[in-house]
Amino acid sequence: MHETKEDPVTLRGGEVSDFIARLTTKAFIALFIILVLAVVQISRHGANSNKLILLAGSVLSGIAILAYALLVVWDAGRKRRGIIPMIIAFGGFLPYIFGCYLVFYEGFWRLRTLLNHFSVMTILTTLFFVFIGYLVVYGIYQISEFGRKVNEGKIIIE
Repeated sequence: MHETKEDPVTLRGGEVSDFIARLTTKAFIALFIILVLAVVQISRHGANSNKLILLAGSVLSGIAILAYALLVVWDAGRKRRGIIPMIIAFGGFLPYIFGCYLVFYEGFWRLRTLLNHFSVMTILTTLFFVFIGYLVVYGIYQISEFGRKVNEGKIIIE
């Protein structure tokens, strides 16, 4: 097949920050909602493993998305080697794993309670967690694609 060569997009200074913000805003809002939900649930019902996973996962995922985005900008097409970039790059898996946890465990696995009794609230809670988990996974995906395009030279950061 014939592949067309596109001109690279050049991002300068503040444009990079704005572009990264557009890519990650939904994921940060979703993580903030989960953080608030976890804090409220812990204060009302006490701490249990599910609530602590939501609390820790939202905080650590937010830090990981921010660090991963900074690493992509910091690298800007250069191959940097070292333990810190490696840890940050592998830390990018944390929001992905947390998003999958939200979708599959807090979301779809909750549907098993419908076998005992029907509840509209269970369905709404499932949809909420699936949507929030999707936003987190999609946020880290967008940052990864941005990094790939920078490495391929389709986006140039000055």
